[in-house]
Amino acid sequence: MREPKNNNNSPITVYKQLLRTLGNTLKTLKTAEANQEMIDMYDQLLSYLKSLRYDDFQDVLNSGKSTKRSQDRYKGTVVPDEQIINLSLDEIKSIITNSKTSRKRIEKIAIIRFGMRKSEVISIKNKENLIEQLFTLISNQETHESISRVASKKDEKIVV
Repeated sequence: MREPKNNNNSPITVYKQLLRTLGNTLKTLKTAEANQEMIDMYDQLLSYLKSLRYDDFQDVLNSGKSTKRSQDRYKGTVVPDEQIINLSLDEIKSIITNSKTSRKRIEKIAIIRFGMRKSEVISIKNKENLIEQLFTLISNQETHESISRVASKKDEKIVV
């Protein structure tokens, strides 16, 4: 039995090892002339997994788990979709500036909380630009809230 080349068991290293193992399994299936439809599906699955960054892969794994377990794992960065609409602006700022928050989670906040179109969100090329766009939307909402507060105070003074 071979000794491992390194003892680095970081999650990202293990993820890369998993992808290599899945790739080797695909080669074995091809060599064994397994069912072609299954090989094609396996190949598509492997291509999809290879396209994911580690944190996005974790989101896929955690998507079927309970919300409490996901929140524990990401220290509060994962919020159920139905609660996104009720997040305060400060909570949103905290989530989107957390380096552990995946792009997919930030996309969900943009779509659900701020009503951005999915195509618009997808067209934003990188996570930093998406975060910048959300900060603009947050600033706009804060401005609207300030104007509303001032307007409601003027209304109170007018009441006789």
